[in-house]
Amino acid sequence: MLGPSVLFSVSATLAVFSTLMAMISRQAIHALLYFILSLLSLSLILFDLGAHFAAALELLIYAGAIMVLFLFVVMLLNPTQELPRKNLWLPGSLFVAFLAELIWLMPGKASLDAAQVINLSEVWVLLFKKYGVLVELSSFLLLAGLIAAYRIGRK
Repeated sequence: MLGPSVLFSVSATLAVFSTLMAMISRQAIHALLYFILSLLSLSLILFDLGAHFAAALELLIYAGAIMVLFLFVVMLLNPTQELPRKNLWLPGSLFVAFLAELIWLMPGKASLDAAQVINLSEVWVLLFKKYGVLVELSSFLLLAGLIAAYRIGRK
């Protein structure tokens, strides 16, 4: 079994590489697949840091549901041409800024001692009592996007 620092390092390297490849990929399908890989590695990082519930939410909601929905929409639209690549200065500058932030926050400067444990009942109270209307509105927004993708795909 891999140690925590090795697992964290491998998944962090994979997250950075797959995010960079998602930004510079010329085909939409490849960019989405790289982005799904980035979300999966981020879920592994959260799991390694001890945030098991956040890792499960990241895995189920983002990598599992939303990105697969995006992938199906892109496959439904069937883009055959490659995306135009004008400049790489914006993704490159974002990548350099991200790496600079990682170097600045290396171990010794960031502390995880003040982490607060949140149980499932507190999440339920926040989602369905305090923000219940927003959860329902976002589900209607996702449904409208799915119907629009279906209508565009039929044409």
